[in-house]
Amino acid sequence: MTSDELRELISNARWFERAGSFPSEPGFLAITSLSFWDDENSSTGIPALDMTLGSMVWLPQSPQDPTPLEMPPQVSSTAGNDEYRLALASLRSSDGLACLRSSWHDYSWPAMKTAAYAMRLAAKEIAGHAPSQWCAIARIFCRGNWPLGVSGDLVVVY
Repeated sequence: MTSDELRELISNARWFERAGSFPSEPGFLAITSLSFWDDENSSTGIPALDMTLGSMVWLPQSPQDPTPLEMPPQVSSTAGNDEYRLALASLRSSDGLACLRSSWHDYSWPAMKTAAYAMRLAAKEIAGHAPSQWCAIARIFCRGNWPLGVSGDLVVVY
């Protein structure tokens, strides 16, 4: 992926419009609901799935957050800033945010922050000539799903 391709993806993103409908693929765990996080005692009714979701590390929303994925190579501190701003502007006009509510929880703000930060990290991978995990995460976001986090060797996607 190139910088221009990433910007094109962001410009045409279908932010969260396909949330809950991610096709099952190797290396990913597709979930159809956010209800597992509705309250402390929520359960899917499937113990193995509960354990997987319960041990998930959320994708970061900012540089201060821990990340379960490898960080991009060190590049200019301003690399990715344009993509971050472009993503935020695009996200603010998104029609897909209503699906990010479950019970009384509204996940739209954390989802938007995570998406914008993922675009910044993807741009940093590209600037470091090492497009990898964050570019893949960026594609998932731009196709309309929400990559939530990582549990073991699975990326959990809503």
